Amino acid sequence: MTAGGEITPIDDDMYLIKRVGMRDNAAMETFYRRHASSVYSFAFRRMNDAALADEVVNDTLFQAWISASTFTGQSSPKTWLLGIAKNKILDALRSKGRLEARTQDTCEEEQQNFADTKPGAYAQLLAKQKGQHLSQCFDELPPEQRACIHLSFVEGMTLAEIAQVMTIPANTVATRIHHAKRKLRDCMECIFGKGEVL
Repeated sequence: MTAGGEITPIDDDMYLIKRVGMRDNAAMETFYRRHASSVYSFAFRRMNDAALADEVVNDTLFQAWISASTFTGQSSPKTWLLGIAKNKILDALRSKGRLEARTQDTCEEEQQNFADTKPGAYAQLLAKQKGQHLSQCFDELPPEQRACIHLSFVEGMTLAEIAQVMTIPANTVATRIHHAKRKLRDCMECIFGKGEVL
């Protein structure tokens, strides 16, 4: 971007993809720096494994390097890239034998963690732990729902963009987000009680 606020070609992902397709190393470095953290975040939220998420970042960006010349522009470069990441995540989970759903803690076990806490201490603990427990509740969502929630609320993608990344209809994305939000609310209410969850 220039001092006057104009967008230069290097600021435009479409331009970068075109240059990457021509094997421009500098464009690839810029594209990598711009999107590696989004790919990592998306992968980590899906797999909850930092080492695997790093592998997915490398595999995804390498695939982008290989495939950039075939990019048609039917979606945004970020949507295209996260679509590649989704496939690399599935490959990584299959190769590690981890595609099965994670086991969930029960409400009783979560409530037991707070059973003997005095009211004043409970209020302090509640304030400190809400974010941590929301993250745990998020991790307990089915992988497909986690991915849709992440793409919507973290990456700021539209239903149509998420549908492209996940290769599912937009109404399925909306349904997954709806169910995920309900499960997150229920999980938090299970831990903290209905009066404590906004």
